[in-house]
Amino acid sequence: MARCTLLSASLALVVSMGLLLLSDVNALCNMTADPSGYTRTGSDYTWLAMPQDATIEDCMLQCCVDARCQAFSFNHGAKVCTQAPSNATVCCALKDATPPAVPSSWNKSEVVTGAKEMAPAGIPKLTDPRLLDYLDMGLTQFMHFSVTTFGNIEHDCVNGKCLPASMFNPTQMGPDKNGITATDQWVLTAKAMGAGEICLTAHHEGGFCLFETKFSNYSVMQSPYKQDIVSDFVASCRKHGIRPCFYMGPNANGYFTQYAFGIMWSARCSTTHPKSFTMHKWECLQKCSPTTVLLVVCGGITT
Repeated sequence: MARCTLLSASLALVVSMGLLLLSDVNALCNMTADPSGYTRTGSDYTWLAMPQDATIEDCMLQCCVDARCQAFSFNHGAKVCTQAPSNATVCCALKDATPPAVPSSWNKSEVVTGAKEMAPAGIPKLTDPRLLDYLDMGLTQFMHFSVTTFGNIEHDCVNGKCLPASMFNPTQMGPDKNGITATDQWVLTAKAMGAGEICLTAHHEGGFCLFETKFSNYSVMQSPYKQDIVSDFVASCRKHGIRPCFYMGPNANGYFTQYAFGIMWSARCSTTHPKSFTMHKWECLQKCSPTTVLLVVCGGITT
């Protein structure tokens, strides 16, 4: 397939006026010439005859305007232009790949090579507005509050025994004399440290729910407190302009399974009442807008 060797009208005008410098081409085309003593070798170059007064910038521009070109070689002399048409003594070779620059004995007055700078592999351009919005949000604060807060252990259920819901009995949830509730304080603290989001353990591994639910009798509504903390939490987030997030762990719902924690953990999501957990997710999401992030831990993997 023949290569396009014509520059755009604007570039051609700049070149014909002698105004285009090597630095201009580097900036315009993201091209880089190799340092003295290094060249790029290889076969399958496409060779172009160039005018006697052609410069390296002219060759770089030929590669620049060709979408397939990744590397170039600008050559002076019949012995290095043997594959160029019309017995040219000044030539430009273009290649669809990027061979490495290696030490060379070629004189820079005879051969100068270079290549387009390519973006690092494996780093895709981020275009999803939801992902960009989430990255711009910045820090997330994790907020652990459950029946375990009153049991001095990490998990609601251990070795087949669960902390009773009656143990959950916060007495300082407010509001105080200034109308500030405990959930307001959580949110204001998160904002003070620069968080754009606060993530609450709405349903920890043991199964205790901080919200009113129709699908379990292990929740705040079976405790002396009897108030939906998730609803209060979301209201505080909306009031103070921070994004709410829920942590929900289906991988070890001890209240339903009543198994030893190690067994519950290895069981993962498939054996721990997925229908009930799905309904818990639905109940929580009804309290928030669709922008709420749902953090689910399944078998130790965050999704």
